[in-house]
Amino acid sequence: MTALMNAYASAIVPMARMTVGYGKAVCSSIPDDKFGRRPEGVDCNTPAWVIGHIGHYPEHVLDLIGRSELARHDERWKELFANGTPAPDDADGSYYPSKDELLSRYMERSEVAIEAIAQADESVLLAINPTEGRFREMFPTIGAAAGFLLTSHSMMHLGQVSTWRRCMGLGSAM
Repeated sequence: MTALMNAYASAIVPMARMTVGYGKAVCSSIPDDKFGRRPEGVDCNTPAWVIGHIGHYPEHVLDLIGRSELARHDERWKELFANGTPAPDDADGSYYPSKDELLSRYMERSEVAIEAIAQADESVLLAINPTEGRFREMFPTIGAAAGFLLTSHSMMHLGQVSTWRRCMGLGSAM
């Protein structure tokens, strides 16, 4: 964190970095060949889908805070991981990108967005969320929306991976 970071960013940045660290921890001991699998008889998101999904949203954060030049939108990731996309069981490992690719993109793109928030002017984070509808009602400012996408949203999904681990007999990651 920089000494010049505004109050809004100083709240978001450490939580977002902790979230990314938890994402790495909860996934690190999952075998590569199980990353896209569903537990037998359980309708749930796979770790591959979760990491791809939360790795898709840093680009939206960059757009929200006016740093679109840093965003790397990827149509393939949008098709696989945007809100509402399915999370099929990937028994043969051909549907999702590899575990390494998924984690690498999630961590790298999250760090780009986190650093951009750290450098953002407070007026940007306090501005009205431009996304109309329910999302703006829940998160009225850009900072609130960006903070949600990089922390609470990610942690909700990482909790799914934690439960998935137990269903697969892997136990707690902590």
